[in-house]
Amino acid sequence: MIGAIDKVASDLLRRSMRYAPILVALSLMSPRGACAEEIPRAVPALSVATSMIGLPDTLSAQNLNLPRYTMEIELHPEQRRVNVVQEVVWTNTGSEPTVELVFQVVANNKLSKGMIAAGERTVESLRLEPRHSVDKQGRRFHLTSARSGDQNISWRFSQQHDTHLHLTLSKPVAPGDSAQVALRYWIDIPPIMGRLGQHKGVTNLLNWYPVLAVHRQNEWQPVPYTPWHQPWHNEAGIYDVTLKFPADHKVVTGGHVTASSVDADGYRTLKIRGDGLRDFTIVASRRFHEMTSVSAGVPIRVLYFPEHKDHATVALQTAEDSIRIYSEWFGAYPYKEFELTESYFGWNGNESSGVVMVDERIFDTPKYAARYVEHLVSHEICHQWWYSAVGTDGYHEPWMDEGLVTWFTRVKMEDKYGKDAELLEFSGYGPFQFPNVQYRSLVHRGYGLYRGRGGNGASLGSLDDIGHLHNLFFLVYDRGSRITGMIQHRMGREKFFTFMKQLFQTYRFRILTVADYQRELEGFTGESWETFFSEWLHGAGNADWNVQDVSVTETDTGYQTQAKISQSAEINEPVDVAVSFGGSSSRTRLATLSDAVGVQQDGVHVEKLSANDWLVTIVSDEEPEQVTIDPDGVVMDSDPYNNLWKPEWSARISPFYTPVDEASLMQPWQKHGVVAGFGIDGDGRIGLRGAFISSDRYRISPFVAYTAATASRNTDHLSAGIDAIVYNMPSANWQLLARYEYALLSTVANDPGHQARIALRKVLNYSTSMIYPNLSYFDLYTRFGDNFFPDEDNTVSADPRIEQYDNVRAFGVDFHADSQMPYWDPDRGFRVDANFEQGVKAFSGGADYGRVSGQLGVVQRLCCAEGWLAETKLAGRLAGGYGWSNNGEHFRFGGPGRFRGRSATQTEGNAFWLSSLEWRFPVAGDIDYEVLDNTAALTSVDGALFYDVGRSYLMDQAQGQVDHAVGAGLYFQIPLLSFVENLTVRTEYGYSVTNETGAFWFGLYRAF
Repeated sequence: MIGAIDKVASDLLRRSMRYAPILVALSLMSPRGACAEEIPRAVPALSVATSMIGLPDTLSAQNLNLPRYTMEIELHPEQRRVNVVQEVVWTNTGSEPTVELVFQVVANNKLSKGMIAAGERTVESLRLEPRHSVDKQGRRFHLTSARSGDQNISWRFSQQHDTHLHLTLSKPVAPGDSAQVALRYWIDIPPIMGRLGQHKGVTNLLNWYPVLAVHRQNEWQPVPYTPWHQPWHNEAGIYDVTLKFPADHKVVTGGHVTASSVDADGYRTLKIRGDGLRDFTIVASRRFHEMTSVSAGVPIRVLYFPEHKDHATVALQTAEDSIRIYSEWFGAYPYKEFELTESYFGWNGNESSGVVMVDERIFDTPKYAARYVEHLVSHEICHQWWYSAVGTDGYHEPWMDEGLVTWFTRVKMEDKYGKDAELLEFSGYGPFQFPNVQYRSLVHRGYGLYRGRGGNGASLGSLDDIGHLHNLFFLVYDRGSRITGMIQHRMGREKFFTFMKQLFQTYRFRILTVADYQRELEGFTGESWETFFSEWLHGAGNADWNVQDVSVTETDTGYQTQAKISQSAEINEPVDVAVSFGGSSSRTRLATLSDAVGVQQDGVHVEKLSANDWLVTIVSDEEPEQVTIDPDGVVMDSDPYNNLWKPEWSARISPFYTPVDEASLMQPWQKHGVVAGFGIDGDGRIGLRGAFISSDRYRISPFVAYTAATASRNTDHLSAGIDAIVYNMPSANWQLLARYEYALLSTVANDPGHQARIALRKVLNYSTSMIYPNLSYFDLYTRFGDNFFPDEDNTVSADPRIEQYDNVRAFGVDFHADSQMPYWDPDRGFRVDANFEQGVKAFSGGADYGRVSGQLGVVQRLCCAEGWLAETKLAGRLAGGYGWSNNGEHFRFGGPGRFRGRSATQTEGNAFWLSSLEWRFPVAGDIDYEVLDNTAALTSVDGALFYDVGRSYLMDQAQGQVDHAVGAGLYFQIPLLSFVENLTVRTEYGYSVTNETGAFWFGLYRAF
């Protein structure tokens, strides 16, 4: 029912890692770099520094016969246009002649409907408005001429891939010979956030110009364009660029500036040279301020908006550390300078040769999230070595750079902060602590969630094989990085980094494939890695190490500890075992590939009992506290909870309880947690709540709280109860849900009432929201209680024929499907809800009845209108229900989710119909009112005028006239932690023209 749009989102999950939402922190350290906020782009100090330092030998790039690009670029931001004259010299290094050159031109792409759908769901998961981030027009590239020498040459774009530009030369290029072509073109820059786009005065040009495809085995090998990641596969090149742009703008580019001048027409001209660049990026804005520094002899320059100076300082410090550390690990930084810029492009971070872009919303996170900035910037800078200097095939083998870089980022961060470091720096007192993210949870949770929901993919595959962005996160970033970690674990860290340094020197300014990597690894170690690559990289298998039993025997000399450990999954990957004694530990590595009966390792005896069972024995003066398999979390293990001898618990009291306290990312990895506090839960209850919780496994939450009327609850009451969920029960994508609620005090009556519901839910599509996690599902449920409704209803009809269902025993089916996007304030889409319920006589209570109901809501922005009207939306719905026997009160007609001109308890009947029409429009945009250091913000206010019409029936007789209500609402758009979650706070007033009654409603998101 949901169609192609929601198929794209079928596995979109609440995410972590590089594009992850919540994350990070460390209080700001004093900056070591000097601020130079008004220095123009050509900085004399940088030029002097460049001439004095010992940089990598650029002759290596010259000697590789790399393509040479000479470009004259005129950038006109006001016209959203760039004019280019581009000359390219290409040398045929193959063994056969060729008569054509093939370029990849991303700017010529026009997204298909499927790509648009995928793109919209992708940017929604990044908390972006799709209409601000997806270029539906496309075809931004306009080629006016192509020449070779003094002759025009023919050209065409591939019919299959509109980003592949084929130039037919006037004569073949023999092996060892060169061809030179000149292209004249212009590009109109779309008014969107994106790699190619302009938004709020910032112009981005990334992967924008024609770049030669890779030529291997006497064939051109262009790759398809994939908008949701980086399918780049191109040779490094040598660039000589003349860039002309408005003098009041600051720019970052690849390469380094060799000359700068300001023309009489108010434009600045830069001469730029770049050796070994994989691409040439330009970002320009008059809003930028600047700070600079130097690390390991490399000039560093950071451009930022003045309101984000704190996180820009963190980025500068991170660049200093990263360039120094990565240079030690792999070899000298490959370019003459490094630049980082803040921008609007939606993706949290993006690497280019010599340049890193960080999205504005990252720099807009609270100061206590500074460590996320460090994590993200460290990742992107590492790509200067692995992607830029050492090239990869980003379409066919994204693991080859992302799997490596994600692991190296983890090593860098854990070296500095430890593997159990918390990522948000909050002040707390004893047990009173705000929710936080452990770095270990950040590293492990994504792939664990993927596996728990039935995922079973391999890390090596093309972007089309992987399917969408979130599968890429799980399989390439998360699983893929740990594959790199297991290589390091097998080799030992020192030997592994020696190998990586050698690999960098060998493949610098060349392209590294997975086959190359395996071959070089086998040559370095002198052993075969075929089985490892086949099982881990090409396959989808896992290990499952588990502690079967631990016995501790006190002897005359101390304690003898024996741990029986088994491995029950597909792969017996070597693993460490730690036996902990208070603050000290002893570790050993299991010799899983050894046939030895007994092995002595660092005072620990390891005995292989069978193909999948080991016995670890240690004698100690102290009694052990814990036995842990894989304490550093290196090996891919399908069930890390059984890696512990004793279950471990964490406990805290939340200063203000919210749904974030229950989010799986906020739970310590491998631990069961207890959290409690006063606050608000996901159902809008306000009061005391606690939770026994294990990340993406289960949650059990008792509460005593006041529940206000919302779209899903038609009255308010004070109640006590418990709700629970067990994930992936009985199998992947099924959930077992239970709730019991006892009304202590109701506005309807002071007599108590109770409700209970047990449901088995099949989730069909997930969202990435912490508050609205499921796009579509169906529930099989049973329930019992005093009434149909979530409170005690003692309104007794004066008509003795009316049956009061005050002792309910029932089973039923709920169905929910939602294609609206974005979920926090939809531009378009529909939402369907349907229910069937059958009441039965059971356990000395209940009644035979049946009822069915449904609702269809649709919304569509007036995209074909002009001006302000194009920002408005029309929404409508149809709803109705029928219950039998017809003398029962099955439905409430009024309420925030039904007829908004009547209170919830005013009218009850056996049937109803309802229709609504809304006009939704912007009232105030770009407010950006931040509170608590942008922990929350108000970004815009929308309004709505609505009309509800409907009628209620009892005993199939109309209860009064057809009722008409008019009303208005204000809707406040509130992002949390800049981009972690988006809320719409809803306030509405409806007035019944027929009954002359009114009601005020408050809640989250829209009524339909």
